[in-house]
Amino acid sequence: FFILLLSFVRFNCPKCGCTGEAKDASYRYRLSLKIADTSDLFDITVFGSCLDPFFGVTAENLQRYIQDFSQLSGETNAEAPTGLLVQAVETCFIGKRFIFGL
Repeated sequence: FFILLLSFVRFNCPKCGCTGEAKDASYRYRLSLKIADTSDLFDITVFGSCLDPFFGVTAENLQRYIQDFSQLSGETNAEAPTGLLVQAVETCFIGKRFIFGL
């Protein structure tokens, strides 16, 4: 499941509890995956700039693109950006093989 802070007005850090204005937030990718081996299932979380090449853009710029798209299209559904993110993850990762250094 893909997580990206999408609050356009304020942000909340679930780890430290810090809050602030969205314009002051630094966005980064965090991708949590269930990885299947021949007989085992593993939970792996990959985060930070190492995911930039997979999406072709930094998390900061992706957030900006989604925000701009929502404004230009007049999208009022608050869940629409989440749908775009899920679609991006499905396109980039599902059904493909990757080697992650652990």
